[in-house]
Amino acid sequence: MGVYAGVLYKRWSFFKKTFFIFIMSIVIEVLQYLFKIGSADITDVITNTFGGVIGLLIFITIEKVFQTGNKAQRFINFIGIIGTSFIVIFLILLKMKLLPIRYQ
Repeated sequence: MGVYAGVLYKRWSFFKKTFFIFIMSIVIEVLQYLFKIGSADITDVITNTFGGVIGLLIFITIEKVFQTGNKAQRFINFIGIIGTSFIVIFLILLKMKLLPIRYQ
């Protein structure tokens, strides 16, 4: 969420982005409570917000390393494609029961 907030809301201040991450975390927890999906907990809000801030700091670091927004954006897109590909492959292998991990 932090990386996405950094990419999508470039003009917002760090505090505003952090507050957005916090509000989104609360919204997700309220939806979990309303739809009885998982468990809603304040520690989830705290850890989600903290993780979002870490993602935001990673984005800021990537921007400073590449020195331009376009290069940073391409790098983030590339990492996103690789990560998404690995997750999709993992889920397919898991569904086909080709991994030693089992789920119910």
